[in-house]
Amino acid sequence: MKRVVFLAVVTATSMFVSAQTRYVTETGAGNKTGLSWATASNDLQKMINQSNPGDSVFVEEGTYAPIYPSNKLSFDSKDNAFVLRWNVLVFGGFSTVKGDTAFADRNWKDNETILDGWLGNSTYSNHVVISSGDVGILGCLDGFTILSGGPYFTGTPGTPSKYITVNGNPIYSDWGAGITLYNSSPLLANLVVKENFAV
Repeated sequence: MKRVVFLAVVTATSMFVSAQTRYVTETGAGNKTGLSWATASNDLQKMINQSNPGDSVFVEEGTYAPIYPSNKLSFDSKDNAFVLRWNVLVFGGFSTVKGDTAFADRNWKDNETILDGWLGNSTYSNHVVISSGDVGILGCLDGFTILSGGPYFTGTPGTPSKYITVNGNPIYSDWGAGITLYNSSPLLANLVVKENFAV
C-alpha cells in the first residue's frame, strides 16, 4: 500500500513540476505558438491537443467557436466541438488589455470568455463541449460561458439519433447541446451555460 501511495504522489508531483501553460486569444499574436501571451495562439483546440498531462491553457476574453470535428473524422460541421483532454486544465477569464494575465488576476465574470456553438450559415454545433472518457483528476473547464449549441434529431421517434465516436464512446447528436459528458467526470467550475437548445 505504501508503494502505491508513494507512486501516486510522485506521479502527481511530476505532472506539476513539468507543467506548461499555453495561451489563447481571439486573433493570436506573434508566431502563434501559444507559449506566451506575446505569441498566443488563436486555436483553442490545438492548444488543448498539444498539452501534456498537468498543463494549463489560459484563454483571453472573447468568443471562440469549435472548428474541428470532435471525432477528427466527420465532414459535418455540426459535429465540431471542443473536446477536453486527459489531465489538461482549461481556464477562461483573462485579459491582456486589462492586465489580467496571471492566474491570480483573472476575472471570469468581467472578462467573459465564450465558447460559441454558432458556426454561421444557420448552423449550430450539436455540442459545444464534449468530455468523453477519463480526463483524470486534473482535467477541468473553468471560467467560460457556453452557448448556442443546437443538436438535432436525425432518427425516427423511438429510435436513436445518429452518433459519432469520441475517445471510444458514442456521442449522440441529440444529447446535451452545451456540454456532453460520457463516462467522464471533469471538474466544471465558474461556468455559465445558456441559450443552448434541443429538439
